[in-house]
Amino acid sequence: MNGTRIRLVHGPNSYDVSQWQEHWKDFAFERDVPESESDHWDWLGKSLFVGHVGLGIEFLIVAAADRVDERCHGLMKLVWPKGSRLASGRDVLYVDYLEIAPWNRWDYRDREVRGLGFAMMVHAIGLSQELGFEGRVALCSLPQAQAFYRKIPMSELGVGEGHDAELPYFELDSETAQGILKRF
Repeated sequence: MNGTRIRLVHGPNSYDVSQWQEHWKDFAFERDVPESESDHWDWLGKSLFVGHVGLGIEFLIVAAADRVDERCHGLMKLVWPKGSRLASGRDVLYVDYLEIAPWNRWDYRDREVRGLGFAMMVHAIGLSQELGFEGRVALCSLPQAQAFYRKIPMSELGVGEGHDAELPYFELDSETAQGILKRF
């Protein structure tokens, strides 16, 4: 993570999410940040939507702990349990959405904080471990992030379901997850 530590804020209020979302959009517009496949995501709506009856949902705001500012550097929505495709009869923690602030994206020339995507995935693996899922994590990926998930390495296993039916499905097995947790 290039020495970057993150601070997680659980259950932010809707005003904070709205403010952060607008700040991201303003920043991207003012600095001509390359367009992202996730620019249309409505994080305020995602933070308020709890329509998954019987599922756990965690919504996280990520801040860089070693920076003075209080800006939101990343957002992630996690859902559980979901059935594993790699381990029959087992569950995974599902990363429903993950996004990095425009000033930290890999394709922005003046990136401020590096390694947030990986740090967020390490958090998801740790939470999966705490929930008894042995570190198993799954997600569906937009095209711009697929190389990142392959590098972790996560297994690509067809396509997702529901709102993710058009996207490749990735899953991290428990052995690889345990190796990542031991290193970080």
